Amino acid sequence: MARCPVVCIHVISASTHRSHRGCTSDIQPWVSVCYDQLSEDTTSLQLPHSPHSNSTLTDIPRIPGFRQLFTLDYTKSLRPIEVFQTAIVLLYDAAQRPWEEPVHFMQAHEQIGYNVVMLIYNPRPPEAPMQLKISHCVTAILQAVMTLTDSVIFCQLKSRLMLYSADGATQLGTLTITPLRSNSANAEENDTLAQDPNANATALKIPNGEVGVTSGRITDELDPHLTFEYHSLIGKPITAKDISLVILDAIASAAPYEMNAECKDLYAISPSGGAAIIIESTTDKLSFTYGNATRVLKRLYQRVVVPLRRWEEIWCVIYYDNQKFGELRMLRVAEAMRGAPGGIEQ
Repeated sequence: MARCPVVCIHVISASTHRSHRGCTSDIQPWVSVCYDQLSEDTTSLQLPHSPHSNSTLTDIPRIPGFRQLFTLDYTKSLRPIEVFQTAIVLLYDAAQRPWEEPVHFMQAHEQIGYNVVMLIYNPRPPEAPMQLKISHCVTAILQAVMTLTDSVIFCQLKSRLMLYSADGATQLGTLTITPLRSNSANAEENDTLAQDPNANATALKIPNGEVGVTSGRITDELDPHLTFEYHSLIGKPITAKDISLVILDAIASAAPYEMNAECKDLYAISPSGGAAIIIESTTDKLSFTYGNATRVLKRLYQRVVVPLRRWEEIWCVIYYDNQKFGELRMLRVAEAMRGAPGGIEQ
């Protein structure tokens, strides 16, 4: 029988032990979490006293015996949008490297002014028989972000990356998500993820039940031949958390493949089931690759979703040298399950 992942969460305190979600007045500053990923897991991450399970892992290859031991420090808070943006950068960088490639150090801090950095470090010498690999890093980044998503607040997280076998436990490395500076820039009440998803999206007035469209074109900075048009469906909102997590999930789904390999299709769903991404190749004349897919996902989040506050359904037409060769649809799951139209009229 398949075993479910185990999350043990306990507050380190001499006088009290609490694990109640939402009881911020009684919560202690340090929390330890043990996440157990087993090879036969259905990979559902559940925190005690959570009203529902809103965390799943994408369908990437399982790593037998891989676990993370988390420590959360609630006194060092982080802004969710900064964590998501930085995690997408780090996960994208990991996805560009071979799945079994050893890792000794990775770092990401997304933008000037952001107060978060993510670090992955492998202290083991290169000649050691067991090494931290890209596969471990992709899994670790996803688990860490979802642990923060399920936590009381977004805060500093430190994780020991462990591999358990018949010979015992080996620490492969560490993952740290921490403020760059002291908490002079703590998470504010009006954080981007807490605001109305369409607050500053457009000056258009959309009547209830109707949908407006805003469009634009993005050119990739590293490869100007790669462009995409986006069509944002105002009136079909998706939560910022669902959009952030489904983009992370989609990049992770591509990570096990060679980036220059042809990508016929790629699917992802957010942990809560609130959003889905469908990416498809649309022609045999050009090779739409996993590298193209991950780059468009990253640029969509960095250049469209966050700065323009496009927290809603988005359809993209992807071009190379002005020839259409792919489509991306980010939909509410209800729309995806009904079967959205197969293309965007040109």
